[in-house]
Amino acid sequence: MSSSLCAIKQPCKNNGTCNGTHYSYDCSCPCGFNGTDCEFDYRPCKPYTCLNNGTCNATSDSLFVCTCLSGWQGVHCESIVNFCDNNSCLNNGVCRPLLENYTCECLGDSYSGRLCEISSPKTIMLKTVSKSFAYISILAVVAVAMFVITMDMLKYCFESVDLCPDNDALNFTTIFLITFGSGPTLFSNKTPADFNFTTSHSQSFTFDVNDGMFAFVNEVPDLNNGWHGNASDYTTNDTDGYMFLVNMQGIDPQIFNYKIDDLHIGRLYEFSAYVANVVRKEKCLNKPNIRFEVRAINESGNVIAKKGTGDVPACYNMSWSKYDISFETTHSSVVLLMISNVAEGSGNDLAVDDIELRVYSTNDLDDTSTTG
Repeated sequence: MSSSLCAIKQPCKNNGTCNGTHYSYDCSCPCGFNGTDCEFDYRPCKPYTCLNNGTCNATSDSLFVCTCLSGWQGVHCESIVNFCDNNSCLNNGVCRPLLENYTCECLGDSYSGRLCEISSPKTIMLKTVSKSFAYISILAVVAVAMFVITMDMLKYCFESVDLCPDNDALNFTTIFLITFGSGPTLFSNKTPADFNFTTSHSQSFTFDVNDGMFAFVNEVPDLNNGWHGNASDYTTNDTDGYMFLVNMQGIDPQIFNYKIDDLHIGRLYEFSAYVANVVRKEKCLNKPNIRFEVRAINESGNVIAKKGTGDVPACYNMSWSKYDISFETTHSSVVLLMISNVAEGSGNDLAVDDIELRVYSTNDLDDTSTTG
């Protein structure tokens, strides 16, 4: 029996070859192993290098490449290929990767199918009901909006300055109507006192109708080539009829101040006038804007009703528009006002005609007066 250390200890590992005597030994290691007993493995491909049955291929003494089976990836074939990256589940379904595949976990019993694309009959019914309620809600909102708009329009007829079509359908009787008369000369020699009103503006009897001035004219003079020259008044069947031309200056000066007594408390009245912007549209100047007011004639002078016209539009040809304010008087004596409602600047020039006060008719009201 051999008595060498190689036979007794068999020290060489990993198929190393042992060469020895009774007192010593030496291991000759195969390629990729070293150490006294060939215990150190320096091979790039080891049994555990490539996982999940991947094949290891050494490309040098220290480098390797793993060839993975289908469905696996990574340096060591350690990861499953995520097939959810390129697939999306519908209806909030959750994608779960499988080996060489994927599956969608659908939300409860509401959906089914490969991608959770199939709705259950219950879900279809709920969607239909939900859409129906949505449509009903929209219709309800529209109906409420139309009701609010309609009520605002009705309120507008009795409280706004703008023309209210319904007022003309009512049976009104004229209390006074100022048309400013007519005549062959461009400038009338009449004054506001002839029409029983006052104004904060100064009267001009020449072409110099500058800021803060007015004139009674039968056609608009072409001031600085900026006004609608030769435009005529509003009053129908009124040859050479005069109009009230105002070159407004700043906010709050009174254009028209008319005091009237003997009104019937609690009755519905309409104070109106036809107004036109005399500035040509292409001039792009400030648009006139006036405020209609009805004030009580007493110590406090409290306002019964008021509303602005907004910007009176500029046109390529001078255009007349009716503005009115309807009010129910609480005093027998009131003052009717038209006031500048725009800051000072270029433009703000207008013409006024057919200023009128009407009352909703009853049998005991028959007073009518026309001035000019």
